[in-house]
Amino acid sequence: TPDAVTEYAVARLTEERHAVQQELVKIAKRASGGKFDRASEDALQDLDKRDNQTTLGEFGMVAVKLAYLPFARLAHIQDPTTDELHQLRIAGKRLRYSLEIFHGLFPGELREEVYPLVEDLQGRLGELNDHATAQALYQKWLAPMPADELAAQLADRVVKEHKKAERLKDKFLTWWSAERLTKVESFFQRHCLDSE
Repeated sequence: TPDAVTEYAVARLTEERHAVQQELVKIAKRASGGKFDRASEDALQDLDKRDNQTTLGEFGMVAVKLAYLPFARLAHIQDPTTDELHQLRIAGKRLRYSLEIFHGLFPGELREEVYPLVEDLQGRLGELNDHATAQALYQKWLAPMPADELAAQLADRVVKEHKKAERLKDKFLTWWSAERLTKVESFFQRHCLDSE
């Protein structure tokens, strides 16, 4: 049986979802179209600087490079915050999608070693983000509540989510070793960045 916090969270989230659902659909339509358009325009502008005989392969290399550079910048942050790790996850998602579209431009090493690392990174950071988001949501709900038993249980859940997020962050930072980072970097250096 669900505990009091779970019942409260389900009721609260259902209520909030109904209140914002239509607005979210509108925002998603505007945001997704704009990002794709901007990314395509950036890639095309970079290609225009080269010459007028651009191939699809060259376009793909530029698109992958443009997805990789923000990922590389975020991957090097020392002692990253949870928000910076969330940004790394988003950059990893963009890189992964670019690799899925243009994977044919790269050798098998991409499928066998690099892509699985990016995918694993996203999964680990996704789990961490789930707990960090739950903590923030519970804190938001807790602030205006009267000091009663439900509030005490919710405060306990805030602490548990925080501890879980911190454990996952430490686990990720141990897993995201210099060796893994070097493997990803050297692949892109050889196959994408050196082609300029």
